[in-house]
Amino acid sequence: MRNLFFAVIFFLLIVLLINIRNLFRGDKPAEKIADHLPGDGISGDFYTSIIKHAESISVCFHIEQSKPLAVGERMKGIYRLAHMNGYNWDAFFRYYLPKYAPDICANMTADPEAGMYSAHYPLTPQNEARAERFAILIRELVEGGEELCRIVREESDKIEWN
Repeated sequence: MRNLFFAVIFFLLIVLLINIRNLFRGDKPAEKIADHLPGDGISGDFYTSIIKHAESISVCFHIEQSKPLAVGERMKGIYRLAHMNGYNWDAFFRYYLPKYAPDICANMTADPEAGMYSAHYPLTPQNEARAERFAILIRELVEGGEELCRIVREESDKIEWN
């Protein structure tokens, strides 16, 4: 029991020291910009967000929300390998963006997970605009669903599905 007590105290001390260091370095916590962009004309559940960090900006696509899940099921119905987890959204965007929206993928790195896809850019005004365009593009693709289904129907053999 005594060892557990000291382990907890040690852990809390480390966390405190890290926070003090970050305070003096001027690091700011991540700032969530928006769940959607004003004036984009898209309603419904919010499955994209833009998060600004100290040195980067991220677009998060929360694929376990109802609309992305529904369009993912439609895509899988067309092509069985198009099971739209974060890794297959990554495969889709690695194919789609260079071909249909090459500016959006400039300076971008992706981080897919099972239940989410995120894209990261170094923080610059140009990349902030790219992040906003990417969030809008994701919502336009998901809201309509037709373009996603067309790509899967006509070009799925060119996508390296996970």
